[in-house]
Amino acid sequence: MQYFVTGILYSFSLCGLRNKLIHLVVFRPPQTTYELRLRKQNNNHNYKEKQQNSSDKIQIVDLSNRNDLQINKKNHIQQIQKRKKYINNLEEYPEYDFIKLSNKSTDENEDYIICSDICHVTAYFLSLRKNKKMACVYLNRYSEQIILFSHGNACDLGMIIDKLLKLVEHTNTSVFAYEYSGYGQSDGVSNDVNIIRNIYAAYTFLIHQLGYKPTQIIVYGYSIGSGPSINLASNPQYPIGGLIIQSGFSSGLRVISHKIDETPFYDMFPNIDQIQYVSCPVFIMHGANDNIISDEHAKQLAKNTNNLYELWISQNVGHCGIESDYLNRQQYFQKLQKFIKYIQMENTNVPDLITKNTAICQRKTPTTKQHFYQTKIF
Repeated sequence: MQYFVTGILYSFSLCGLRNKLIHLVVFRPPQTTYELRLRKQNNNHNYKEKQQNSSDKIQIVDLSNRNDLQINKKNHIQQIQKRKKYINNLEEYPEYDFIKLSNKSTDENEDYIICSDICHVTAYFLSLRKNKKMACVYLNRYSEQIILFSHGNACDLGMIIDKLLKLVEHTNTSVFAYEYSGYGQSDGVSNDVNIIRNIYAAYTFLIHQLGYKPTQIIVYGYSIGSGPSINLASNPQYPIGGLIIQSGFSSGLRVISHKIDETPFYDMFPNIDQIQYVSCPVFIMHGANDNIISDEHAKQLAKNTNNLYELWISQNVGHCGIESDYLNRQQYFQKLQKFIKYIQMENTNVPDLITKNTAICQRKTPTTKQHFYQTKIF
């Protein structure tokens, strides 16, 4: 099976059909569960607002005093004013309401606007190549750090909005999640090359439109989202503050077979090779009972990481659900909190972001041949 799949992918790569094959075989865009509505626009739709806060009763962060949000907002606005000369015209990116569509399989029979009293929820469409648009949602807690979230396969932003709100609530951190091409409200074709382009567009928006500093950005990749996340973090021209990988893999073909030693040039997401050039702090977590991607992938990634903060193999957890598992969720949020605080300390008064965060490690030189991405991404 291994040789059959690698042989087919190799043949399609030589014929220029690699991306089409990966699109057909790997990616599974679901039926859209949300839509974006332009704010302050008169139309025939009347949506109710629904407070969409975490139902999780664990209080890792004391949020009883909601005035903190207003204080953070005031400080955030002051910071934006200071950095205003670096920010482009936000009018190019209108704000949208995030509408959760009704689910016929549950009791939710009405569409509603996602809102929260712990963060400001705003959606955007970002411009891509060939007049394509990419959907994003910004959960603004007016915090110093922001998580740039890359979602898993077979889901869209509407399916992960609860998870994102939990991240905001329990880490006291803003979250920006983008959606892959061909998923949900995002235009285009889903393949690995386009997904990598997606995360670069999201990163650029955070820096040049929302005014974040590179060290304030924490990249979080879940499952297939580990691919674009590690690719971005390994690029010295796109410095970040830290990297979180949950249920990630060493490379696409290694999910099929663990016997691959050297990464073929046509492999999908060569994480095991690229992660060695990430020098910002890296936190890797994986479920011990993951039947989709073995925890051996996490161990391989950790072994190749030069600045490993922690490798956490959580027991009694599979490929997903660590944030909702009764035995692990409290530890999950506590570990995230500690990692964020660690990043804040590490990146205080960094004189040279490119050297500090994501420059290629001088102790190592690339050991693999030129990969497909090196000529196809930009």
